[in-house]
Amino acid sequence: MSEDMTLLFLAELTKPVSPHGGGGVNKIVYYLVEELIKKKYEVVLFASGDSETSAKLVPVVPVHLDQIEGLESKVKDLLKVKSVSSLFNYLNKNISNKIVIHNHLVWRYHVFSENIHYPTITTLHNNPLSDYANDVYSKLSNNNYLISISKNQSRIVSNSGVKIYKNIYHGIPLNLFNFSPDNKNTNNTLFYIGRISEGKGLGEIIDIAKRYNKTLIIAGDKDDKEVDYFNYIMNKIKENKNLRYYGELHLNKKNEIISKSKLFLFPIKWEEPFGLVTIESMACGTPVVAYARGSIPEVVKDGETGFIVNSSEKDIRGNWIIKKTGIEGLCEAVERIYSMPAEQYQEMRRKCREHVDRNFSVEKMVNEYKIVYEKMLATNSKS
Repeated sequence: MSEDMTLLFLAELTKPVSPHGGGGVNKIVYYLVEELIKKKYEVVLFASGDSETSAKLVPVVPVHLDQIEGLESKVKDLLKVKSVSSLFNYLNKNISNKIVIHNHLVWRYHVFSENIHYPTITTLHNNPLSDYANDVYSKLSNNNYLISISKNQSRIVSNSGVKIYKNIYHGIPLNLFNFSPDNKNTNNTLFYIGRISEGKGLGEIIDIAKRYNKTLIIAGDKDDKEVDYFNYIMNKIKENKNLRYYGELHLNKKNEIISKSKLFLFPIKWEEPFGLVTIESMACGTPVVAYARGSIPEVVKDGETGFIVNSSEKDIRGNWIIKKTGIEGLCEAVERIYSMPAEQYQEMRRKCREHVDRNFSVEKMVNEYKIVYEKMLATNSKS
């Protein structure tokens, strides 16, 4: 059925569609698109002109918005919906009953979607954070399907009156992530990769690295809405020789850092729908130590691919191996991994890779989306 369908992908414009650098949303778009093209689907991608893709690219802006110096956050927010204008132009010139739209702009697209009558899938890359977003989602027509990326997200969104069609976990191509079960090059470093945001728990990671006198590698871009916090972290880095900041990373460099690190520490402070770095870390064989928030209990196997810790005595989400809570629980988990005999640690590394291969591969993700695409097209053709 792939030859009878055209998939129109709307990507974020703040980052390029690419396996490199920051921007988890557009990494997933890249992985999805490349795998779908391998499976002979026709894909048209609406993204920044500096994106990497095998699809037919419609360059909505010449370069990704974060590349444009001096562009204010409010202006970026306005430009984020420019993809919809490009989509309208495309649909006016390419009328077909074989089109399915895959929206990665979340609720912004649906402000205009009442004028678009093609079946549309929206992957919810974040939780609706406002009454307005919830209102937009709750009024969608029947040819709009919302896809959650974790069961925890699905529960949160459903409780706010928004209907989720299906849950599909993110997946990554294992061949892009280095792995060695008995990685003798593993060193004593900790790492953090992601947005430099207070909600990611970076302050706690720095405190733990300092407590154990461990080198901490920090990589990621600043959040436009948290510039003061970014500057605060940069000052912390200047004060401590064990803290190293790398900015945004090319995939090869990221692989090198992850695969050589002892563990990934992730004391997340919010209900993150899906932390992509957690499966990237496990794909490289590096175990995860994280708070039991968001998707973590669904993604990390406690005691097998790392350790899950309850964030406080007031927020108990499971009977995990580590009984202490908060930062003391994180510290106990870190100590356990550092004190593991080599064979036990190597076994944990193997289980990390196997877990991602079995549950979070790009093939598994794409196969689940294919089912939705084909059902939507079949349903639309009958109506």
